[in-house]
Amino acid sequence: MLSMTKDSEVEVSSEDEGFTGAWYRAILQENPTKSGRKKLQVRYMTLVDEDASSLLTELVEQRLIRPVPPEDPNPNDGLAFEEGSVVDADLKDGWWTGVVVKKMSDHDKFLVYFDHPPDVMQFEKKQLRTHLDLIGSEWVRPENKELSKSLFRSGTMVEVSCKIDKLEAVWVPALIVKEDDDEQKRLIVKCCDNKSFRFDGGDDAKPNIIAVDLCNVRPKPPPCFVEKYDLLDRVDAYRGLGWRQGLVRRILSEERYIVSFVATKEEYVFIHSDLRPSKEWEDGVWLQQPKSQTKPGNKTPSQGKRKMSTETTLMCRPKKLKIICSSTAAKPITYKRTRKRTKTSSNERESVATIELSLARVSLNQMADDARNGDATPVIMIPTCNCELQTLS
Repeated sequence: MLSMTKDSEVEVSSEDEGFTGAWYRAILQENPTKSGRKKLQVRYMTLVDEDASSLLTELVEQRLIRPVPPEDPNPNDGLAFEEGSVVDADLKDGWWTGVVVKKMSDHDKFLVYFDHPPDVMQFEKKQLRTHLDLIGSEWVRPENKELSKSLFRSGTMVEVSCKIDKLEAVWVPALIVKEDDDEQKRLIVKCCDNKSFRFDGGDDAKPNIIAVDLCNVRPKPPPCFVEKYDLLDRVDAYRGLGWRQGLVRRILSEERYIVSFVATKEEYVFIHSDLRPSKEWEDGVWLQQPKSQTKPGNKTPSQGKRKMSTETTLMCRPKKLKIICSSTAAKPITYKRTRKRTKTSSNERESVATIELSLARVSLNQMADDARNGDATPVIMIPTCNCELQTLS
Protein backbone atom coordinates (compact mmCIF):
# COMPACT_ATOMS: atom_id res chain seq x y z
CA MET A 1 0.00 0.00 0.00
CA LEU A 2 1.17 3.53 -0.68
CA SER A 3 2.79 5.01 2.41
CA MET A 4 1.09 7.61 4.56
CA THR A 5 2.93 9.29 7.40
CA LYS A 6 2.24 11.91 10.01
CA ASP A 7 1.82 15.44 8.60
CA SER A 8 1.24 14.13 5.07
CA GLU A 9 -1.69 15.34 2.98
CA VAL A 10 -4.43 12.73 2.55
CA GLU A 11 -8.04 12.41 1.45
CA VAL A 12 -10.76 11.28 3.83
CA SER A 13 -14.06 9.67 2.87
CA SER A 14 -17.31 9.59 4.81
CA GLU A 15 -20.03 7.01 5.32
CA ASP A 16 -22.54 9.53 6.61
CA GLU A 17 -25.87 9.54 4.77
CA GLY A 18 -25.76 11.98 1.89
CA PHE A 19 -21.94 12.03 1.71
CA THR A 20 -21.20 8.71 0.02
CA GLY A 21 -18.63 9.14 -2.72
CA ALA A 22 -17.12 12.37 -1.36
CA TRP A 23 -13.43 12.85 -0.47
CA TYR A 24 -12.10 15.71 1.66
CA ARG A 25 -8.50 16.93 1.87
CA ALA A 26 -6.89 16.66 5.32
CA ILE A 27 -3.54 16.50 7.13
CA LEU A 28 -2.74 13.25 8.92
CA GLN A 29 -1.99 13.99 12.59
CA GLU A 30 -0.39 10.64 13.47
CA ASN A 31 1.25 7.65 11.81
CA PRO A 32 -0.95 4.74 10.70
CA THR A 33 -0.78 1.52 12.71
CA LYS A 34 0.19 -1.80 11.18
CA SER A 35 -3.05 -3.46 12.24
CA GLY A 36 -5.13 -0.70 10.70
CA ARG A 37 -7.67 -0.98 13.49
CA LYS A 38 -6.92 2.21 15.34
CA LYS A 39 -8.72 5.39 14.36
CA LEU A 40 -6.40 8.17 13.25
CA GLN A 41 -6.71 11.86 13.91
CA VAL A 42 -6.96 14.12 10.87
CA ARG A 43 -7.25 17.88 10.45
CA TYR A 44 -9.40 18.91 7.49
CA MET A 45 -8.09 21.58 5.15
CA THR A 46 -11.46 22.96 4.00
CA LEU A 47 -13.84 22.24 6.90
CA VAL A 48 -14.05 24.07 10.22
CA ASP A 49 -15.64 23.18 13.53
CA GLU A 50 -19.13 24.25 14.56
CA ASP A 51 -18.12 27.65 15.92
CA ALA A 52 -15.89 28.29 12.86
CA SER A 53 -12.97 29.14 15.13
CA SER A 54 -10.53 26.55 13.78
CA LEU A 55 -10.10 23.76 11.24
CA LEU A 56 -12.11 20.66 12.02
CA THR A 57 -10.19 17.79 13.64
CA GLU A 58 -11.67 14.33 14.17
CA LEU A 59 -10.85 10.63 14.52
CA VAL A 60 -11.39 8.57 11.38
CA GLU A 61 -11.12 4.85 10.65
CA GLN A 62 -7.97 4.06 8.66
CA ARG A 63 -9.92 2.35 5.88
CA LEU A 64 -11.53 5.73 5.08
CA ILE A 65 -8.16 7.45 4.61
CA ARG A 66 -6.07 7.31 1.44
CA PRO A 67 -3.14 9.22 -0.12
CA VAL A 68 -3.88 12.10 -2.48
CA PRO A 69 -4.42 10.71 -6.03
CA PRO A 70 -1.87 11.66 -8.69
CA GLU A 71 -2.59 14.69 -10.84
CA ASP A 72 -4.19 14.20 -14.26
CA PRO A 73 -1.45 13.93 -16.90
CA ASN A 74 -3.37 16.33 -19.18
CA PRO A 75 -5.68 18.37 -16.91
CA ASN A 76 -6.51 20.85 -19.68
CA ASP A 77 -7.34 18.21 -22.27
CA GLY A 78 -11.11 18.36 -22.72
CA LEU A 79 -11.01 15.07 -24.65
CA ALA A 80 -10.14 13.30 -21.39
CA PHE A 81 -13.78 13.62 -20.37
CA GLU A 82 -16.52 12.15 -22.52
CA GLU A 83 -20.06 11.03 -21.92
CA GLY A 84 -19.85 8.05 -19.59
CA SER A 85 -16.54 9.07 -17.98
CA VAL A 86 -16.32 8.56 -14.21
CA VAL A 87 -15.03 11.79 -12.68
CA ASP A 88 -14.56 13.60 -9.40
CA ALA A 89 -16.19 17.04 -9.22
CA ASP A 90 -15.04 19.91 -7.03
CA LEU A 91 -18.19 20.46 -4.99
CA LYS A 92 -18.82 21.89 -1.52
CA ASP A 93 -15.20 21.70 -0.36
CA GLY A 94 -14.72 18.09 -1.42
CA TRP A 95 -14.35 15.82 -4.44
CA TRP A 96 -17.60 14.06 -5.33
CA THR A 97 -17.68 11.01 -7.61
CA GLY A 98 -20.07 11.18 -10.55
CA VAL A 99 -20.55 10.30 -14.22
CA VAL A 100 -20.46 12.69 -17.17
CA VAL A 101 -23.87 12.37 -18.86
CA LYS A 102 -23.63 15.23 -21.33
CA LYS A 103 -20.94 17.34 -22.95
CA MET A 104 -22.34 20.81 -23.49
CA SER A 105 -22.05 22.72 -26.77
CA ASP A 106 -19.45 24.76 -24.95
CA HIS A 107 -16.90 21.95 -24.61
CA ASP A 108 -15.52 23.46 -21.41
CA LYS A 109 -18.73 22.49 -19.58
CA PHE A 110 -20.20 19.12 -18.65
CA LEU A 111 -23.32 17.77 -16.96
CA VAL A 112 -22.41 15.31 -14.21
CA TYR A 113 -24.80 12.82 -12.59
CA PHE A 114 -24.46 11.98 -8.88
CA ASP A 115 -26.11 8.96 -7.34
CA HIS A 116 -26.06 9.92 -3.63
CA PRO A 117 -28.32 11.83 -3.54
CA PRO A 118 -29.62 11.77 -7.15
CA ASP A 119 -28.75 15.01 -8.91
CA VAL A 120 -27.33 16.43 -12.14
CA MET A 121 -25.07 19.47 -12.00
CA GLN A 122 -23.02 21.49 -14.47
CA PHE A 123 -19.26 21.92 -14.10
CA GLU A 124 -16.45 23.54 -16.00
CA LYS A 125 -13.60 21.33 -17.17
CA LYS A 126 -11.23 22.81 -14.60
CA GLN A 127 -13.58 21.67 -11.81
CA LEU A 128 -13.31 18.00 -12.78
CA ARG A 129 -10.60 15.38 -12.40
CA THR A 130 -10.32 11.79 -13.55
CA HIS A 131 -11.67 9.42 -10.90
CA LEU A 132 -9.11 6.91 -9.63
CA ASP A 133 -9.60 3.96 -7.26
CA LEU A 134 -6.76 2.80 -5.01
CA ILE A 135 -6.51 -0.99 -5.36
CA GLY A 136 -3.62 -2.37 -3.33
CA SER A 137 -0.78 -0.02 -4.18
CA GLU A 138 -2.05 0.89 -7.66
CA TRP A 139 -4.26 3.72 -8.84
CA VAL A 140 -6.83 2.32 -11.29
CA ARG A 141 -9.12 4.31 -13.58
CA PRO A 142 -12.58 2.71 -13.87
CA GLU A 143 -14.10 1.93 -17.26
CA ASN A 144 -16.61 4.36 -18.74
CA LYS A 145 -20.24 3.76 -17.83
CA GLU A 146 -22.69 2.74 -20.55
CA LEU A 147 -25.36 5.41 -20.69
CA SER A 148 -29.02 4.89 -21.50
CA LYS A 149 -30.12 5.56 -25.09
CA SER A 150 -33.71 6.38 -24.15
CA LEU A 151 -35.43 9.61 -25.13
CA PHE A 152 -35.53 10.71 -21.49
CA ARG A 153 -32.04 9.75 -20.35
CA SER A 154 -30.13 11.58 -17.64
CA GLY A 155 -29.10 15.10 -18.63
CA THR A 156 -31.91 15.57 -21.19
CA MET A 157 -33.73 18.92 -21.29
CA VAL A 158 -37.51 18.42 -21.05
CA GLU A 159 -40.71 20.12 -19.96
CA VAL A 160 -42.96 18.86 -17.15
CA SER A 161 -46.74 19.38 -17.10
CA CYS A 162 -48.31 20.76 -13.94
CA LYS A 163 -51.67 22.41 -13.37
CA ILE A 164 -52.88 25.66 -11.83
CA ASP A 165 -56.03 25.35 -9.74
CA LYS A 166 -56.88 22.09 -11.55
CA LEU A 167 -57.77 24.08 -14.66
CA GLU A 168 -54.73 25.06 -16.65
CA ALA A 169 -51.78 22.94 -17.78
CA VAL A 170 -48.43 24.68 -17.49
CA TRP A 171 -45.17 23.37 -18.93
CA VAL A 172 -42.13 23.86 -16.70
CA PRO A 173 -38.56 23.56 -18.10
CA ALA A 174 -36.72 20.73 -16.36
CA LEU A 175 -33.71 18.45 -16.57
CA ILE A 176 -33.89 14.65 -16.37
CA VAL A 177 -31.90 13.41 -13.38
CA LYS A 178 -32.62 9.70 -13.80
CA GLU A 179 -35.26 7.15 -14.65
CA ASP A 180 -36.83 5.88 -11.44
CA ASP A 181 -36.10 2.31 -10.44
CA ASP A 182 -39.73 1.37 -9.77
CA GLU A 183 -42.20 -0.09 -12.27
CA GLN A 184 -44.46 2.97 -12.41
CA LYS A 185 -42.60 4.60 -15.30
CA ARG A 186 -41.60 7.66 -13.33
CA LEU A 187 -38.76 10.09 -13.95
CA ILE A 188 -36.70 12.05 -11.46
CA VAL A 189 -36.48 15.62 -12.79
CA LYS A 190 -34.88 18.87 -11.70
CA CYS A 191 -36.98 21.95 -12.41
CA CYS A 192 -35.17 24.91 -13.97
CA ASP A 193 -35.29 28.55 -12.95
CA ASN A 194 -36.12 30.00 -16.33
CA LYS A 195 -37.00 29.26 -19.94
CA SER A 196 -33.30 29.11 -20.90
CA PHE A 197 -32.89 25.88 -18.89
CA ARG A 198 -30.48 27.57 -16.50
CA PHE A 199 -30.13 26.88 -12.82
CA ASP A 200 -29.56 29.94 -10.65
CA GLY A 201 -29.07 30.06 -6.92
CA GLY A 202 -26.32 29.79 -4.35
CA ASP A 203 -24.77 26.82 -2.64
CA ASP A 204 -27.46 26.85 0.03
CA ALA A 205 -30.41 26.98 -2.37
CA LYS A 206 -32.62 23.91 -2.41
CA PRO A 207 -32.87 22.20 -5.77
CA ASN A 208 -36.42 21.38 -6.83
CA ILE A 209 -36.03 17.67 -7.60
CA ILE A 210 -39.27 15.72 -7.95
CA ALA A 211 -40.59 12.39 -9.21
CA VAL A 212 -43.11 12.71 -12.05
CA ASP A 213 -45.11 10.31 -14.21
CA LEU A 214 -43.66 9.68 -17.65
CA CYS A 215 -46.98 10.72 -19.22
CA ASN A 216 -46.47 14.26 -17.88
CA VAL A 217 -43.07 14.79 -19.50
CA ARG A 218 -42.32 15.87 -23.05
CA PRO A 219 -39.08 16.80 -24.88
CA LYS A 220 -37.91 20.39 -25.05
CA PRO A 221 -39.69 21.94 -28.08
CA PRO A 222 -37.43 22.62 -31.07
CA PRO A 223 -36.34 26.24 -31.58
CA CYS A 224 -38.64 28.23 -33.84
CA PHE A 225 -37.93 31.74 -35.14
CA VAL A 226 -40.96 34.00 -35.50
CA GLU A 227 -40.43 37.53 -36.80
CA LYS A 228 -43.75 38.76 -35.43
CA TYR A 229 -47.06 37.42 -34.15
CA ASP A 230 -50.49 38.25 -35.56
CA LEU A 231 -53.86 38.67 -33.88
CA LEU A 232 -55.40 35.40 -32.64
CA ASP A 233 -52.14 33.49 -32.99
CA ARG A 234 -51.99 30.64 -30.51
CA VAL A 235 -48.86 31.06 -28.43
CA ASP A 236 -47.19 29.78 -25.30
CA ALA A 237 -46.35 32.67 -22.96
CA TYR A 238 -43.67 32.37 -20.30
CA ARG A 239 -44.87 33.70 -16.94
CA GLY A 240 -43.57 32.79 -13.50
CA LEU A 241 -41.62 29.59 -14.13
CA GLY A 242 -43.64 27.94 -16.88
CA TRP A 243 -45.20 28.17 -20.35
CA ARG A 244 -48.95 28.85 -20.46
CA GLN A 245 -51.18 28.62 -23.53
CA GLY A 246 -52.76 31.85 -24.75
CA LEU A 247 -54.05 33.94 -27.66
CA VAL A 248 -52.60 37.17 -29.02
CA ARG A 249 -55.32 39.78 -28.40
CA ARG A 250 -53.54 43.01 -29.25
CA ILE A 251 -50.28 44.05 -30.88
CA LEU A 252 -48.41 46.86 -29.11
CA SER A 253 -45.31 48.85 -29.96
CA GLU A 254 -41.73 47.75 -29.29
CA GLU A 255 -42.45 44.07 -29.98
CA ARG A 256 -44.95 43.75 -27.16
CA TYR A 257 -48.24 41.86 -27.18
CA ILE A 258 -51.31 41.53 -25.00
CA VAL A 259 -51.97 37.81 -24.53
CA SER A 260 -54.97 36.24 -22.83
CA PHE A 261 -54.55 32.83 -21.25
CA VAL A 262 -56.90 30.23 -22.73
CA ALA A 263 -57.99 28.70 -19.43
CA THR A 264 -58.36 31.75 -17.17
CA LYS A 265 -58.93 34.59 -19.70
CA GLU A 266 -56.41 36.69 -17.78
CA GLU A 267 -54.53 39.18 -19.95
CA TYR A 268 -50.90 40.26 -19.61
CA VAL A 269 -48.37 42.19 -21.66
CA PHE A 270 -45.48 40.08 -22.97
CA ILE A 271 -42.35 40.95 -24.89
CA HIS A 272 -41.60 39.01 -28.07
CA SER A 273 -38.89 36.84 -26.50
CA ASP A 274 -41.32 35.52 -23.87
CA LEU A 275 -43.61 34.03 -26.52
CA ARG A 276 -43.35 31.00 -28.77
CA PRO A 277 -45.73 29.26 -31.20
CA SER A 278 -47.97 26.84 -29.33
CA LYS A 279 -47.19 23.23 -30.22
CA GLU A 280 -48.53 19.87 -29.09
CA TRP A 281 -46.40 16.75 -28.59
CA GLU A 282 -48.39 13.81 -29.98
CA ASP A 283 -47.17 10.32 -30.93
CA GLY A 284 -43.56 11.48 -31.02
CA VAL A 285 -44.27 14.44 -33.34
CA TRP A 286 -44.65 18.17 -32.68
CA LEU A 287 -47.95 19.53 -34.07
CA GLN A 288 -48.60 23.23 -34.66
CA GLN A 289 -51.70 24.61 -32.94
CA PRO A 290 -54.12 26.25 -35.46
CA LYS A 291 -54.96 29.94 -35.27
CA SER A 292 -58.12 30.77 -33.34
CA GLN A 293 -61.11 31.74 -35.53
CA THR A 294 -62.75 33.86 -32.83
CA LYS A 295 -62.40 37.61 -33.28
CA PRO A 296 -61.20 39.67 -30.32
CA GLY A 297 -64.11 40.78 -28.15
CA ASN A 298 -66.55 38.21 -29.57
CA LYS A 299 -67.84 35.43 -27.35
CA THR A 300 -69.24 32.20 -28.66
CA PRO A 301 -70.77 29.22 -26.85
CA SER A 302 -67.60 27.26 -27.56
CA GLN A 303 -65.67 29.65 -25.33
CA GLY A 304 -67.30 28.21 -22.25
CA LYS A 305 -66.32 25.33 -20.03
CA ARG A 306 -66.23 22.72 -22.81
CA LYS A 307 -63.76 24.62 -24.94
CA MET A 308 -61.52 25.42 -22.00
CA SER A 309 -61.43 21.78 -20.98
CA THR A 310 -60.60 20.67 -24.53
CA GLU A 311 -57.80 23.16 -25.00
CA THR A 312 -56.29 22.32 -21.64
CA THR A 313 -56.38 18.62 -22.51
CA LEU A 314 -54.70 19.29 -25.84
CA MET A 315 -51.90 21.11 -24.15
CA CYS A 316 -51.46 18.67 -21.31
CA ARG A 317 -50.92 15.49 -23.30
CA PRO A 318 -52.05 13.72 -26.50
CA LYS A 319 -55.74 12.84 -26.48
CA LYS A 320 -55.04 9.16 -27.12
CA LEU A 321 -53.37 8.79 -23.73
CA LYS A 322 -56.57 9.75 -21.83
CA ILE A 323 -54.58 10.77 -18.77
CA ILE A 324 -56.42 10.97 -15.47
CA CYS A 325 -54.36 12.79 -12.86
CA SER A 326 -54.72 13.08 -9.12
CA SER A 327 -54.38 16.11 -6.86
CA THR A 328 -51.21 14.95 -5.14
CA ALA A 329 -48.96 17.97 -4.61
CA ALA A 330 -45.31 17.93 -5.56
CA LYS A 331 -42.86 18.08 -2.70
CA PRO A 332 -39.13 18.68 -2.96
CA ILE A 333 -36.77 15.80 -2.38
CA THR A 334 -34.71 16.24 0.77
CA TYR A 335 -31.35 17.54 -0.38
CA LYS A 336 -28.59 16.08 1.78
CA ARG A 337 -25.46 17.20 -0.06
CA THR A 338 -24.79 19.90 2.56
CA ARG A 339 -22.07 19.57 5.16
CA LYS A 340 -23.36 20.52 8.59
CA ARG A 341 -20.05 22.10 9.47
CA THR A 342 -19.23 25.60 8.33
CA LYS A 343 -17.14 25.81 5.18
CA THR A 344 -13.99 27.89 4.81
CA SER A 345 -13.95 28.20 1.05
CA SER A 346 -16.32 28.90 -1.83
CA ASN A 347 -15.78 26.94 -5.02
CA GLU A 348 -15.68 28.79 -8.33
CA ARG A 349 -18.24 26.73 -10.07
CA GLU A 350 -21.63 27.11 -11.64
CA SER A 351 -23.81 25.81 -8.83
CA VAL A 352 -26.78 23.99 -10.26
CA ALA A 353 -29.35 24.53 -7.55
CA THR A 354 -32.93 25.60 -8.06
CA ILE A 355 -35.54 27.62 -6.34
CA GLU A 356 -39.08 26.60 -5.39
CA LEU A 357 -41.50 25.64 -8.13
CA SER A 358 -43.93 28.58 -8.14
CA LEU A 359 -45.44 29.33 -11.51
CA ALA A 360 -46.96 32.62 -10.42
CA ARG A 361 -44.07 34.08 -8.46
CA VAL A 362 -43.68 37.75 -9.30
CA SER A 363 -41.76 40.51 -7.57
CA LEU A 364 -43.41 42.74 -4.98
CA ASN A 365 -42.72 45.71 -7.22
CA GLN A 366 -44.62 44.10 -10.09
CA MET A 367 -47.55 43.28 -7.82
CA ALA A 368 -47.63 46.86 -6.55
CA ASP A 369 -47.59 48.19 -10.11
CA ASP A 370 -50.47 45.92 -11.07
CA ALA A 371 -52.48 47.14 -8.10
CA ARG A 372 -51.88 50.80 -8.96
CA ASN A 373 -52.88 50.20 -12.57
CA GLY A 374 -55.98 48.26 -11.63
CA ASP A 375 -54.55 45.10 -13.21
CA ALA A 376 -54.00 43.15 -10.03
CA THR A 377 -54.87 39.51 -10.42
CA PRO A 378 -54.88 36.62 -7.97
CA VAL A 379 -51.45 35.10 -7.37
CA ILE A 380 -51.54 31.49 -8.52
CA MET A 381 -49.21 29.14 -6.70
CA ILE A 382 -47.64 25.82 -7.72
CA PRO A 383 -47.49 23.01 -7.04
CA THR A 384 -51.13 21.99 -6.82
CA CYS A 385 -50.48 19.41 -9.43
CA ASN A 386 -52.31 16.68 -11.27
CA CYS A 387 -49.01 15.20 -12.32
CA GLU A 388 -48.97 12.52 -9.63
CA LEU A 389 -45.70 13.98 -8.33
CA GLN A 390 -44.00 12.02 -5.60
CA THR A 391 -41.37 13.05 -3.10
CA LEU A 392 -38.19 10.98 -2.99
CA SER A 393 -36.66 10.08 0.34
